[in-house]
Amino acid sequence: MSRTGWKTHRYDELPFEILCLIFDRLDLLSLKCASLTCRRWCEIIFSGGYIKRFTLYVSLVRWPVHVKDGHTSPFRRHGEDAGDSKRLILLKAVKRSNRVYRNLTLELEDRSDCNRSATGTLCALLEPHRLEQLVSLRITLKQEAIQLLEMVVKTIPAMSQLRDLRLNGCFSSSTLLRLYSDTVRYLELDTIVPQQLEMPRLHCLNMQINRSAPYYAPARNEDLLYLLMLDSVKELKLTIRSGPIRETHRPIYTQRFYRRLASLETLTLTENSTPENTFVAICDTCTSLTVLSISSLQIIGSRVLQQLSRLSNLRELRLETIVTPYPVSFASFNLPNLESLTVGCTLLMPDTVVMLPPSLRKLVLYCGTDKVREEFSLVVPKLLPHVSEYDFRLSSFY
Repeated sequence: MSRTGWKTHRYDELPFEILCLIFDRLDLLSLKCASLTCRRWCEIIFSGGYIKRFTLYVSLVRWPVHVKDGHTSPFRRHGEDAGDSKRLILLKAVKRSNRVYRNLTLELEDRSDCNRSATGTLCALLEPHRLEQLVSLRITLKQEAIQLLEMVVKTIPAMSQLRDLRLNGCFSSSTLLRLYSDTVRYLELDTIVPQQLEMPRLHCLNMQINRSAPYYAPARNEDLLYLLMLDSVKELKLTIRSGPIRETHRPIYTQRFYRRLASLETLTLTENSTPENTFVAICDTCTSLTVLSISSLQIIGSRVLQQLSRLSNLRELRLETIVTPYPVSFASFNLPNLESLTVGCTLLMPDTVVMLPPSLRKLVLYCGTDKVREEFSLVVPKLLPHVSEYDFRLSSFY
């Protein structure tokens, strides 16, 4: 065939399937650049198959006033902050766009509450046709944003595809009366705790309490947390950061909270000290646990660790720091399905390591002295040949 018989194809005439194969191999930045090539590529990339790779980021916060040569920013207008004109531009762009994003990130602050452009932009983003395909929503509070926050929360029940909800921002005076969704499976909250949480399909809850947050009040934060009904939750991660305000919530709330979590499978507690009565309540009720991690456990009774034998399904156990006046014996508990064990204590008994189950494959020990660590490094390989991975560290806590 002569060269004159060849037919050349333009890049914008490539078949849809070939373009999809090309786009699948591009990283996020390259995909954005490709969307600017032509209208057809832009329509394909921002169609349902690819739009899920993008996150729409909208910041409704105050822009700083820029001063140069004694003159303020050209965006400065009478009665408006320096970024109000920018928000008006953003509002027009949102209204013109027909794109429906599956991932949305919002930044809110209180000084935007009475700002017409910020409220208008948020209303445009929360139109019903934009909420139908939303899968992931992250709200970041730069400062208090009660009105804007309520606007978003009221539309959450209409997000029929929402699976991932994250509310970040340590401004604990913001209150949520009710947080409701039939579809959310992952929920992340930072210090802000709703008075009512109605999510029947919730699978994982990641809760953080910051006691050094502005306006922190235990009655509004920690007490509300321990009053929540989380019957359907399978994974719970609770992080409590210390602060100048002493913990004042009633311990009975904590015990009742864990006694309602019978279906829990994974529990991670990160706090300065988990008291003995909380540990006992977990072992008594959460018998379906397969993973238990406690950063610091305080034990007074000599037989408290025997309660672990109730967790017969446990496969991973992490007790990084055990504060107790009694020696910790590995014969205290029987966990036949245990595969990974991490323990830290000054009073570990090396001679009882032989009582660990044959299912164990990983062992990490935080020892109080170099002598104990050396003793474990000699004993464990001989007594536990089935353990394929072990690590003996000198704890910095003791």
